[in-house]
Amino acid sequence: MLTPFCDFHTHTTRSDGRLSPIELVRKAYAAGIRVLSITDHNYTEDLSPLRKAVADEFDEEMILVQGAEISALYNDGNEVEHELHIVALGFDPDNPNMKALLAAHQPDRKPYIDAILKKLRDDCGIDIGTYESIQSQFPTTKYIGRMVLARLLFEKGYTSSVDQSFDVYLGSHGERKAYVKNPLRYSSLETVIRTVIQAGGIPILAHLLYFDLDNGNRTGGEEKDRLVRTFSELVKKHEGVGGMEVYYTRYKDMGERLYLLRIAQKYGLLISAGSDFHAQEAWESLDHRTSCSACSDLLEHLGIKVNYP
Repeated sequence: MLTPFCDFHTHTTRSDGRLSPIELVRKAYAAGIRVLSITDHNYTEDLSPLRKAVADEFDEEMILVQGAEISALYNDGNEVEHELHIVALGFDPDNPNMKALLAAHQPDRKPYIDAILKKLRDDCGIDIGTYESIQSQFPTTKYIGRMVLARLLFEKGYTSSVDQSFDVYLGSHGERKAYVKNPLRYSSLETVIRTVIQAGGIPILAHLLYFDLDNGNRTGGEEKDRLVRTFSELVKKHEGVGGMEVYYTRYKDMGERLYLLRIAQKYGLLISAGSDFHAQEAWESLDHRTSCSACSDLLEHLGIKVNYP
């Protein structure tokens, strides 16, 4: 038996990924992942047919964990509002409050995307199509969002990568040449944490270093510390357990991982791992080889037992 790997943060065509759920499951299994969570944006998958496919197709057991990546609003110490992402794991998908929260976070996105496309055309001289033409290019994609636009900017040669599309045009940080503030008022960080915990789940603070809270200081700063402390306090307030992504594919630098590990331990958070896989860029891979043993406490709280070789 090979060392079992885990991945608690992945995306499919149910939001802004390129693979269908079953395609993702098969690719993850081939990469040695034996505990997987599909965490599409503000959406959760019915795992029953996927679990049946796993039982029918695979020689070894593969555990699928109920998941979603939920947007949340957070005010920093200067009362500046930030959109954060919380990975919810192991919750009851039939919980009425969870269903209501996810539904409230999925409005008609056409006006928002139209506004970005107009700004690209008018301010940047870039025409990548209309909402309708883009939707026709991605017929199986449920969620036409900034990730899809970033990919088109890259594929049409306006940027050298999907990341650069965000840095120059679409992101809330960077040059912001075609940035449009999302008109949707997501739920507060406390509301998301409370709802996940009451639905029997574990909230995970995703990709901490993604949020530019300390003016470019990636492995330190008061604001990141304040965010993690606030997250931890809210989890305790609502009598749950929470975690943080320490093993995140883009954070390969040992200094970054040590920083994430230390701050997670400082505030008593479980260690989680996620690739944030979308299959949008050539460098993306599910072959990150994060052992389940690295997330053993999280697995225990999820009620998952993994047999190690």
